[in-house]
Amino acid sequence: MHNGCHCTADPTPPLLLLLCSHTLQTVDAVNSKLLYVCEGLTANANEISSGVAPSQQDSSISLAQAFSLSSRPESKFKIFLDFDGHSTVGTSWNAALGQSVIVTPPYDKDGIPATFSPNELSDIVAVWREVSEDYAMFDVDITTADPGAALIGNGIRVAIGGSYNDWYGRPAGGVAYVNSWGWSSQEPCFIFPQNLGPNWAPYMAAAASHEVRGRLQVGGHTNSTHLTNIHKCAHQLCLSY
Repeated sequence: MHNGCHCTADPTPPLLLLLCSHTLQTVDAVNSKLLYVCEGLTANANEISSGVAPSQQDSSISLAQAFSLSSRPESKFKIFLDFDGHSTVGTSWNAALGQSVIVTPPYDKDGIPATFSPNELSDIVAVWREVSEDYAMFDVDITTADPGAALIGNGIRVAIGGSYNDWYGRPAGGVAYVNSWGWSSQEPCFIFPQNLGPNWAPYMAAAASHEVRGRLQVGGHTNSTHLTNIHKCAHQLCLSY
């Protein structure tokens, strides 16, 4: 994978324009595909004290619901916020990194990954709410419940956990393949909470919305009219980036 823009090396003008206008685009040379990379972000004490855990202020959602949340369950389009760990196999990620299995650990901020504390569950609810609000105007379901086969061709898994140091090896808060919505090999996009705050729900939510937008986009074009409309408005999302 290579960072930067080498405008004299590639003969394809549209690709060059894309690379030169998005400094956080990266090339996966192994698979000849583009990656969309979010920078890591550090929250200061004032930000954390004023903005963490908004779910604690809303009694309409209990922490017991953290893994069964769904913003629009009737929609066939799914954005799955996966907080409980995932093993990625057989994808472009595996080929690019030379790793047969890429393990995303469960979201963990207390050093006990086998269980979810009330604080961690509160973060999950908060991230779900913020991403749901970002995409509320569209026919797409933001969910924390695994949709299973419903993801194939119509969805995105956002694997949320750990650090870029676990496997990616380059500074990032999140990363996704550009225009990878619906790929048959089901590439996830990844959010690295330990490099976002660390573990600050507003930054995690912004990165998740941002990486989903990257999966819908390549050179201003997307997979369908519906998804194009999502991309056009999602372009205004994620002001942290």
